[in-house]
Amino acid sequence: MSLKRLGRRLTFHGLRWLSLAAARGGPSQLRHWGTRLGQMDYWLRPRLRQHLAGQLQLLAREYPNQAISSDPDGILKNAFQVNDRALLEVIALYASKRTPQYLLPDIHVQHQDKLDACLAKQSGLVMLGMHMGNGVALATRLNASHGPIHVVYRESNKVPAGFFKHGIERLGLNAINASGPGAGFREMLKALKRGHIVFILMDQGSKRSGVRVDFLKKQMHMPQGPVELARRTGAPIVPVLLTDVDEAWSFEVSDPMYFSAQEPIAEQVSQISEFMAEHILTHPQWWSWHQRRWRKLPFHPMMTGVS
Repeated sequence: MSLKRLGRRLTFHGLRWLSLAAARGGPSQLRHWGTRLGQMDYWLRPRLRQHLAGQLQLLAREYPNQAISSDPDGILKNAFQVNDRALLEVIALYASKRTPQYLLPDIHVQHQDKLDACLAKQSGLVMLGMHMGNGVALATRLNASHGPIHVVYRESNKVPAGFFKHGIERLGLNAINASGPGAGFREMLKALKRGHIVFILMDQGSKRSGVRVDFLKKQMHMPQGPVELARRTGAPIVPVLLTDVDEAWSFEVSDPMYFSAQEPIAEQVSQISEFMAEHILTHPQWWSWHQRRWRKLPFHPMMTGVS
């Protein structure tokens, strides 16, 4: 095991210990400790903070009328707090011996009738989430009213094997391992054909596989799996977007998107990527800018002076 991988594994175990300690106080303590963790994470990583602030300033030049053109330091500070809070909550939900009902934070979901209308057609639906807020808690809440929900995950070198699968199933959700090209696709098709919901994080692009798109001025490989599922089954893709983080995790169900197999799949993946990017630009303070899959990629060559 490399030193870098060992360091990431040790960081995970530290977060796991912290989440288990915070879980004793329930959702309010997890929220408080997670927010404080984000504050510390922000201040203790000055080089990363400066790097990301520079990237946001470059994006602000490209999108001068968007919210991202405001204070980059304030945006990043909020992003660290919101997403580290979500991270601590998710680890606690997966690993704590306390019941999920005790640990679940408050979740508000607007326009659930759109989910009802889609599921009434018995074709299932692909629910798209993003690295904004606690999507695991969202899926758990909706599973009680609109389930079964199948959560797609990828294994990570940072965590022990089986951690995601065990944690997802502990919450009453079905786990689908999508590690590797084509992995889990057949299970997703079966779930949709049964009229179920398949929940996927769309903005976790990979290094090589997928469709290459321009995402926030960076060339990034986005998974084509969600669109391929929609094309094969006729199931709609329904993005669920974070709209508030103060009193509770608040989400809004977007209008369903339908995709025909007669159109180029690359254009359809780009359409979803543009939809997500627009929401990020509207609410940049909630997106996880410090995720490695995005921040380590270079900007588009036309943005001169960027390495």
